[in-house]
Amino acid sequence: MKTKIHVLLLCLTTLFVACKDSDSSVPAGEGEDALNEEIVLPPGSFQVADEDLVEDETIEVIDSSNDDATPARVESGQTININISFSASNSNVTHAGIRFGTNGQTWLIPIDGASGNDSGSLSFGMGIPSGLCGDISQICHDVRCYEFAVASDGGTSYRISKENINNIVLGCGACDDPSCKDLAVGCDCDTEAIAESAEDLANDLSGLSTNNPTELCNWFYGTYVPWYDDLLYCLDKIAELTDEDRELIADTYDDTIDLYDDFCDDAGRVRPTENKQQVEAVDKMLTRILSRLKK
Repeated sequence: MKTKIHVLLLCLTTLFVACKDSDSSVPAGEGEDALNEEIVLPPGSFQVADEDLVEDETIEVIDSSNDDATPARVESGQTININISFSASNSNVTHAGIRFGTNGQTWLIPIDGASGNDSGSLSFGMGIPSGLCGDISQICHDVRCYEFAVASDGGTSYRISKENINNIVLGCGACDDPSCKDLAVGCDCDTEAIAESAEDLANDLSGLSTNNPTELCNWFYGTYVPWYDDLLYCLDKIAELTDEDRELIADTYDDTIDLYDDFCDDAGRVRPTENKQQVEAVDKMLTRILSRLKK
């Protein structure tokens, strides 16, 4: 049904800025502006002005916003896979759209295989350049990322969905900086907090329907993967874990990513009974992590 593109780049992702900084001299939106200018996207990506975009109610993106969760910390040189689930009654989606902040031009990323499908997933890699933080204030920037599904309307005009918004912290400051403390998951490597968040994820997973692969894929990439990225960040800082534990957690993460990458490529074609394997794989990993944190 849909084609998922995996692009490994040197950098990263999507975000909201109202910089929670301790220095009032920091320009508003500095982190968002830097990302809009320097983000690394797949070949063929380009920016479009607002006047060339027309909102189209027949195109929708599935809400995967993280307003109620602690934002993940992302840093220069990091890479992430973006996954935007969409529906389009006219089967005309051709691009994914991304913008950092409420204003400015929107990046359009061409997605092979999207056109002709009335639903699917727009997947691409995006990265943050290694030197990005050297050009802006050394604080944690609270960034808002706007995600869209987009259809070509001929010429330089495009039809665009309403936005899905995700919050991420661009970590250009140390975790003990006032602008970073308690702001991002990546700055909290407390064993008890990580165990509690793992239990919350397990509860979320139990409420997902195995008959809805799109919902499952959206949860995995939008919620589980960012949480796991933060867990990997904390591995060396958790005294309760042995070297064997750390190796197991890292290896299992790679295996689970491979499983979901294959499954979510074909999410529109799989039988509901086949979805249980994906649910069980994540549940097994969460149980394994909890057993090691609480031993």
